[in-house]
Amino acid sequence: MGSSLIMVLGFIAVFGALYYRITQTSESDDASTAANNMVLPEIAATLSLPSDLGVLIDVSLSRGQLVASFENGPDSYTVLIINRADGTVVERYEMRRGAP
Repeated sequence: MGSSLIMVLGFIAVFGALYYRITQTSESDDASTAANNMVLPEIAATLSLPSDLGVLIDVSLSRGQLVASFENGPDSYTVLIINRADGTVVERYEMRRGAP
């Protein structure tokens, strides 16, 4: 009798936990639903970059201009300053790591 009662209580606990998990929504579900419903702004511009650039490693916005950094090799980097208004390259910096 006692072991049967414990078994029934165990089944009730398991089914209760399953019911709780099915009926509750998590915060991550709410966040993913909100992200899926987000409206993205229109593309402001499409930039044509020089073909000799390496891997893009960083882009930032500074004083209304885009600053894009590229890694050309293990010790070689290129930094472009791009005008946001028309997409032209304003300045280009080539940097190389020298021997200490």
